[in-house]
Amino acid sequence: MKVLHILFSLIIAAGLQHFTFVSDKTGTEESLQTAATPEYLNYQVEIKNKVAGSIQVTKERTGYRTYRYKAASFIRHQVVIPVKVEHQFSATYENALLKSASVNIEVNGRSHTESKTLYQGYKVWHFLTGRDREEIHRTIGYSSILLYFHEPEGISEVYSEEDGAFHELQRIGLHSYMKISPKGRKNIYHYQNGILSRAEIDTRAIDFIIRKTET
Repeated sequence: MKVLHILFSLIIAAGLQHFTFVSDKTGTEESLQTAATPEYLNYQVEIKNKVAGSIQVTKERTGYRTYRYKAASFIRHQVVIPVKVEHQFSATYENALLKSASVNIEVNGRSHTESKTLYQGYKVWHFLTGRDREEIHRTIGYSSILLYFHEPEGISEVYSEEDGAFHELQRIGLHSYMKISPKGRKNIYHYQNGILSRAEIDTRAIDFIIRKTET
């Protein structure tokens, strides 16, 4: 079961999982306002030097200063028995703030994880999973889905839509960053022209690589 959870974390937390604005120059906010037509990014998931799945991420402008992000992934891997993981993720941003997000993960055709984040107003968000509800009294201006489309320059925290937690983010090199979860798991992200080109996921039990492809 721990290995299965690693696969789920790969898609969201790694991928890229999920921040609070900390600089006056909000380059991310500016870029959120520029897209007029849908943009697509495609990645392959590699486990032990073999392609194990794919991820497609979409960014679409749906209104004035309103953007919708979607991620769909499929991973097949042998963990004692064959495991098929399918993930559907969506997030909506308005005025550079997260308005809503949902995460749905299925394992071998059965629901495994469902979570939602909803903006209540007055800088209060609700994180819901199952029957549990938690209030978040911190601004959510950047969540893990943005790690694909927007290099997190000047960002120190990333919000995870999957677990409702803020992950620490450190710059470790030129266009390279390390994300550290509350449990101490470390993922590394590399960027080219502001877009995620590769992510290295260290889950202690197994390593993953997410690599951008042309199609």
